[in-house]
Amino acid sequence: MRFDAHGRMGWVVLDRAGGLGAFWVRHVGDTLRRWAGDDAIAAVAIRVDDMNDASDESGDLHRETCLLGRLVKTYPKPCLFLLNGTVRGAGAGIALLGSHRVVTERGAFAMGGGVPLSGGGMYSLPRCPGRSGLYLALSGEKIGAADMLDLGLATHFVPGARLAEIEAAFARIGSAGDVAGAVGCALDAYHEEPEGEARLRDKRDVIDACFGRGSVEDILTALESDGTGWASAARASFLSHPPLALKVIFRQMQVGPRLEFDRALMVEYRVARRFPEENRDRADTLDAVSAAQVDAHFKPLEDGDLAFDGH
Repeated sequence: MRFDAHGRMGWVVLDRAGGLGAFWVRHVGDTLRRWAGDDAIAAVAIRVDDMNDASDESGDLHRETCLLGRLVKTYPKPCLFLLNGTVRGAGAGIALLGSHRVVTERGAFAMGGGVPLSGGGMYSLPRCPGRSGLYLALSGEKIGAADMLDLGLATHFVPGARLAEIEAAFARIGSAGDVAGAVGCALDAYHEEPEGEARLRDKRDVIDACFGRGSVEDILTALESDGTGWASAARASFLSHPPLALKVIFRQMQVGPRLEFDRALMVEYRVARRFPEENRDRADTLDAVSAAQVDAHFKPLEDGDLAFDGH
């Protein structure tokens, strides 16, 4: 991980494949807050060369992740992500909150599956077209640049070989005028269409049909009835995930579209704090997971919910 300033652009480079702990997440947040009040910095770029999910499961990490997600979402200057590697879990959720989201041919995205949504994913994924966000959340499937652009998860594609040119273009951005517009124009100038088709595009109809159901069980039944190879593979993949995780994620995706951003982060924090302990004692089948078990993850925390004042 490194921090630097080139011209009037502040740069954060994340290349810790083992994931970030609370200390490093807090360090990124502190740097962004400092740059927010620095007139010499016009915009911020966060480049991700590789970032797995969090390297610890502490309450501090969940808190710092939520605070960083909110900071990125509400940042007073352009705050863009350059995804030149795989982002997973909370890091993937936070990346979706950037003002601009640039992906290269190495870039990939995955979240959900066996782990509840975090980093703002509960807010962002329900806003994907149709039921594609629900599919990604339940499956945890890793998707590449073409699908990310097709689903609105990325705004631009730039070949990795041209990232140095992008960095040089950003360094020339001045202080006058519309900085966000200048960033957008620079990205538009380097934007290309990625090679290959979006793999999920021709599955959109079956995804909408199978995932427009009222429960995880009904989705699995619909996939079984569909009978195609893709549906059978998707069903097998879901059944490999912890049943409690699937039902908690499904509930997150149900309530996410109705929540304002701060409220969605609050719910994510409650779920993240409770899920590791509950998951160790999870039921082995979907039928054995009660509504009360799922509901318990969404209730206020006894030791206090997350507060955003001062952040």
